[in-house]
Amino acid sequence: MKIGILTFHCAHNYGAVLQAYALVTYLRKNNYDAEIIDYRPRSLTMSHGIMPWRRISRLNIIRKVIFVLRILPFLTERKERSDKFQSFIDSLPLSTRKYTETDSEVIGYDIIICGSDQVWNPRITNGFDKFFCGSVSHKGKFISYAASTEAKRIISDDYKKYKEVLSNFENISVRESELKNILQPLINKEITKVVDPVFLLSANEWQKIAVKPTFIDKPYLLVYQVKRDDRVLDMANKYAILHHMSVVEVTAEAEYKKMKNRILTASPFEFVGLFANASCVVTTSFHGTAFSIIFNKPFKTVLFNSPGDGRALDVMNTFGIENSTVDVDSGDIQEMSHNTPNIDILVRTSETFIKQAIQ
Repeated sequence: MKIGILTFHCAHNYGAVLQAYALVTYLRKNNYDAEIIDYRPRSLTMSHGIMPWRRISRLNIIRKVIFVLRILPFLTERKERSDKFQSFIDSLPLSTRKYTETDSEVIGYDIIICGSDQVWNPRITNGFDKFFCGSVSHKGKFISYAASTEAKRIISDDYKKYKEVLSNFENISVRESELKNILQPLINKEITKVVDPVFLLSANEWQKIAVKPTFIDKPYLLVYQVKRDDRVLDMANKYAILHHMSVVEVTAEAEYKKMKNRILTASPFEFVGLFANASCVVTTSFHGTAFSIIFNKPFKTVLFNSPGDGRALDVMNTFGIENSTVDVDSGDIQEMSHNTPNIDILVRTSETFIKQAIQ
């Protein structure tokens, strides 16, 4: 039985490539013949690399000029970061055939798994993508695993399209409870809530690919922001001073002011190593939250009272560690302590879903 995975494997985003790695690694270690289908839509490829052309194309002429001038000083860093991501992506078990939006059929698989990540978010994929939504021709069956979107942005006008998407899948699972609650009434088929693929691998398994940082030899607080706000770094610095730690920041993009211990060009391997070796973590990211949990780090996830908070909040609610959040307007981080959530039960539920869906 041949299994293909359709996901955001080619995005230059830490969470995207690491969840792709996790799912295909999990399937292979359980003796499934699995690979990632090398589908590279323009919605992803034009958003990353040395120049983010998709983002630039959305700006008016004045904003285009301002944006390009802002990132020009960082082209060296952007290229280094892009090369590291591409090296990681090329190391994944990819299909021999490459696919683009112009293709209408995927061949050679008994089962195609769509997910994880926000594969059902039309704002990311420039509309509902026919590959991620199971609308391309395929002789086997489609399964969704931990599919996600910004649930709070779904409006009633979207229901018809989501109902159509769900009808393409024989087995359906999503990553967030809120998304499940919205989608379940649209189809007469059970939707299962499962964990993000990164939780399918143990901390020891992640340690095997982690690259330990060598530039710092004392305890450090790691900051990782996708939605970036200087107030978050200020809060982290205050906490670190009180607890006699350094602050190390790994950035989601390369075009930030160069500072000591600010890492603009970490590879995915180095990203995992930074979490594995941190004393504690402050993050605004879903996958920053996830890796803090996996490595059992004291952490705080900073909230902005926006729709983007929902994914990180869901994983903390799921594991019963809601006290690991702090509001960005609070100005201070109180004591961080170790959380030891029991993730095994939901991981087993997720593994059961995979095994039953693949049968």
